[in-house]
Amino acid sequence: MLLLALLAAACGGAALLIPSVRAKVFPEKEDFTAYSLKVLTRSPFQVSVEAKGTVDSSRNSTLLNNVEGNTTIISIVPPGTLVNSPLTSKVNGIVREVDGVSAGTARVVVEDESGNPVEHSYIAGPYAQRLVEIGQPVKAGDFLIGDVVCELDSSTLVDSERQQQIQVTQAEADLEKGRKNVEIQETQNESDQAAAKLAMDLAQLDLDKYIKGEYIQEKDRILGEIREAEEERTRAEEKLEFTRRVAKKGYKTQNDVEADRIALLKWDLSLAVKKRQYEVLELYTKDRTIKELTENARESKRELDRVILSGEAALYQYGAQLAAYDLTYGVQKNKLERLQKQIAACKLVAPQAGQVVYANQSSRRSEPVVIEAGATVRERQPIINLPDMNAMKVDAKIHESKISDVRVGLPVQIRIDAVPGVVYHGRLDAVSSVPLPGNWPNLDLKQYEAVVKITDVGDVINQLKPGMTANVEIIVERAAEDLLQIPVQAAIAIGDKRYAWVMTPQGPERRELTVGKSNDFGFVLLAGANEGEQVVMNPRKLFENEIKQMEDRYKQQMQVRENEEAAATVSQSRDVADNAATPTLPPADPPQPGGFDSSQFFRQRDVNGDGKITLDEAQGPMKENFAQLDANSDGGIDQEEFRAGMGRFRPPRDGAIPGAGSPRGAE
Repeated sequence: MLLLALLAAACGGAALLIPSVRAKVFPEKEDFTAYSLKVLTRSPFQVSVEAKGTVDSSRNSTLLNNVEGNTTIISIVPPGTLVNSPLTSKVNGIVREVDGVSAGTARVVVEDESGNPVEHSYIAGPYAQRLVEIGQPVKAGDFLIGDVVCELDSSTLVDSERQQQIQVTQAEADLEKGRKNVEIQETQNESDQAAAKLAMDLAQLDLDKYIKGEYIQEKDRILGEIREAEEERTRAEEKLEFTRRVAKKGYKTQNDVEADRIALLKWDLSLAVKKRQYEVLELYTKDRTIKELTENARESKRELDRVILSGEAALYQYGAQLAAYDLTYGVQKNKLERLQKQIAACKLVAPQAGQVVYANQSSRRSEPVVIEAGATVRERQPIINLPDMNAMKVDAKIHESKISDVRVGLPVQIRIDAVPGVVYHGRLDAVSSVPLPGNWPNLDLKQYEAVVKITDVGDVINQLKPGMTANVEIIVERAAEDLLQIPVQAAIAIGDKRYAWVMTPQGPERRELTVGKSNDFGFVLLAGANEGEQVVMNPRKLFENEIKQMEDRYKQQMQVRENEEAAATVSQSRDVADNAATPTLPPADPPQPGGFDSSQFFRQRDVNGDGKITLDEAQGPMKENFAQLDANSDGGIDQEEFRAGMGRFRPPRDGAIPGAGSPRGAE
């Protein structure tokens, strides 16, 4: 084995298998009758996928118990009963007439939205019942008359409906009250806002009246009185001077002079009072009145805002109350409608024509659940199945290994166990996109659900019944002409190659095959054997040792190839690691006389060339000690500060660049 591996490695991993060699040398008179042989012939070739399934109706309607909780079956039609499709409304409208349901020929008149009567006729069977009342609104498609196949107990629901009707009436009254409160508050807000706006407008008018009217009027009055007083004083002063001159001549007495002086003093005082009034008006009264009236105008504006906000708050409160009433009414009404739907659900109406089949099933305790009058049924429990026998299908399960070969629309051949010798035809109608969950003990088994529609019509499908076992063969591909084929058991796969043993006059001969498409029975043979030749059908039994040696050689070749690929991967990984461990450094600066060149080091750090190293440009210890190196605290280190700062740090050791590795080296 080791020698074979070394030879394979020396040949660069080349294959040691020889396509066509003699398996072994047989004696001339060896008996070949022990070999199972098959003659290679041309025959029709098709690729198909087989699966098992169950016959069912494609229009199978199941009537469920839609009443909440558990309920009791009051009455149910006998199994096997044929029922009719229901009578449905053609238009949206209101039911006006319903008659003749019990007579066999029923008649229903629905008035449409335009007021036109639309007549509906129906042949009523023994189980037909009217499902609407006169005056009831209906929509297009609603059931008017139908066969009631099962009736459930609704007495408790009817009592609950009456109590709920009271709750709905009370909620409706509260809702109307809430609407009125909102309307009243809206009108109250309008009145309050109008009054507040009027007060604001009047306050603004008072302000404008004083500034443009009253103030000017008062000012003009005082100024007029001042001018009048000034003129009177001038006359009094002139009279006093005249009296004094006359008194000196003896025509007036001293009392007359004194009287004129007192009169002049009176007008001086009057003039001073008028001027003081003017000063008070200009300095105090005007400003005070304007400020007071201005603040009154502003306060009236704020009062309007308060009235608006107060009204909005009250309206919002009534609106929230109305929303609560509306929500309560909606909840109560929905509860009433749900009860009414529950009462209507107590009558199970056949939605289509079909044959009544009880949905008997087994519980988790393996106890049968029997459908009959008086039985208790749970919510969502199936009660009756109504299969349409004119539209049949097969529900099949396809293994995940075959799901990639099938697609919707492929032809299907169907064989029914209960109808031997008859081949039905169909079409693959649907394939699920996700697998079905596995069942114990095959939890890992993945199968996809497929639906095959039976396309046969007429009397040929009358024998089919739901639940029959079926075998389906999905035709994936069918060759247009006969092809040369080799059986699956005759072709041995070793790696990506296939081999067969062909019988010759000298004995079996191993040949490498070239095959094409395959199915469950064989491969299309392209090369390696010819039509009419015989192939050994049991090579693994007859050539067990030879096949084992070929498989061992193939495994050795694969092992050598894997070792070479692993070695190449390890070598490449080491090269990558070496490259990553050796960083690419910039070209070293030429050595400077006298050792470390501080000026060149400074210029390397001064990225923008402004003659200073900022905090963003500093690195390592220079950045850590930036505040100490920046002696003048201007936010930058110049060359003088850099040289001065270097003396405060220990000089670099072993010729290292300062600041490059030592925590005490200056940059």
